[in-house]
Amino acid sequence: MSCSSRLHRVAFLTSLQRTYLHIRIYHAPWTSDLQCVDRVGLGGRCHPRSSHCRRVCGQQCDLAMGLLHQSTTGSWWASPALHARHRNWPLPCVLVTAPIYIWLFPRYNPQPTVSVKHKLLQIDWVGAILNAITFVLFMVVVTFSGSTWRWNSSEAISLWTIFGLTLTLYVTQQIFAISTTPGGRLFPGHFIKSRTLLLLYFSTTGSASAMAVSIYYVPLFFQFTRGDTALEAAVRLLPFITLFVFFVMFAGGLLPVFGRYAPWYFPASVLMIIGAAFMFRVSADTHIAAIYGFEVLIAVGVGLIFQTGYSVAAAKVDPIDVPNTIGFINVAQIGSIAIALSICGALFQNLGYRHLSKALASYGLSEDVLRSALAGIQSVVLSNKGDVVRNIAINAIVNTIDRLYALVLAAGVLIFLCACFMKWEKLELEKVGWMIYWKAVELMDLVSSYKI
Repeated sequence: MSCSSRLHRVAFLTSLQRTYLHIRIYHAPWTSDLQCVDRVGLGGRCHPRSSHCRRVCGQQCDLAMGLLHQSTTGSWWASPALHARHRNWPLPCVLVTAPIYIWLFPRYNPQPTVSVKHKLLQIDWVGAILNAITFVLFMVVVTFSGSTWRWNSSEAISLWTIFGLTLTLYVTQQIFAISTTPGGRLFPGHFIKSRTLLLLYFSTTGSASAMAVSIYYVPLFFQFTRGDTALEAAVRLLPFITLFVFFVMFAGGLLPVFGRYAPWYFPASVLMIIGAAFMFRVSADTHIAAIYGFEVLIAVGVGLIFQTGYSVAAAKVDPIDVPNTIGFINVAQIGSIAIALSICGALFQNLGYRHLSKALASYGLSEDVLRSALAGIQSVVLSNKGDVVRNIAINAIVNTIDRLYALVLAAGVLIFLCACFMKWEKLELEKVGWMIYWKAVELMDLVSSYKI
């Protein structure tokens, strides 16, 4: 078998996995038969060079490939059999594609003269552990506070205290480079001194948060108000996803042509603010076409700047710091998705219960029954209490979902403020693109010389 045919085989098998992941994420089972109402997104991390190359070119159709999702509201799927079936879906895919990454992909060693032992010693193990603990504790305590634990309970207070201590330890360890070196610490803290990089960080955080909230709560809105099936819930997202991906590529193609990055953030933030303001006001009776238009406004605004931070940040630093910029913006993009969804999950549970208890106060329903209404339409409130109670409950839940778009509105305002303080400078982003291009050529030469 020729080298070319081998490479085509590898590319084809990899594309199968990517197609599977797209279906797994974008066509997730948001149905009226299931009680899963929310998911946490945690991102996978690619190799800096290949990831940056894709981002500079604007080829980010596989945005959600690294997202892992599970319930954040404390309620699992209604049917254990359905839950087990969907939960075990990725296993055959992993078994089929794992050999591709283990035996067929060429090896890449950026430091061939450094021993494995020395490489392991260079890793900021203390920072990595503290970073993981900090993120996990935050998501756990935010998710369970108010819904599973009372805010003034010993469990919630203890975890909030531990989270604060861990965050303090992590920040201190990174500032003073404890058990590591300033160049080897996990978080590139020296970027905070750069106004441009800091503004790019906050802007990327805002765009990623707006994207996550829209993708996760638009299907939930239609699930409660229209009783959508899995296919219908996926179709509701197509306007958002299609326009989002298109404008990511659109901005990625035109950014090197014009060279100025600040002007992109103004229309993006304005579109996000307008779309979020409209979504903040929708009701259960709002026309479907209007909701499509509102989500498209957010999608266009997010897509215009979603990947811009990678290219601009790489152009603003020395070549040796380019991999650090990838990690820096990754924290803003992927980390903010996890944080935003955790906060929205907590708001959905706490505000939802408050709205339901107020709307249904005259019916004498218990707390467990009211909280079950937030888990899906199979609950007692939405299925066995009659149309009047059902409509009251749905209106209260829709009012709760509307309030979550305050986060998208705040993200748009944050991006607008960041745009006001950005430099109106012109960068030679084509040079950055060519640098990445030649790195890709070197990698392809390595692949072509590799014998499977």
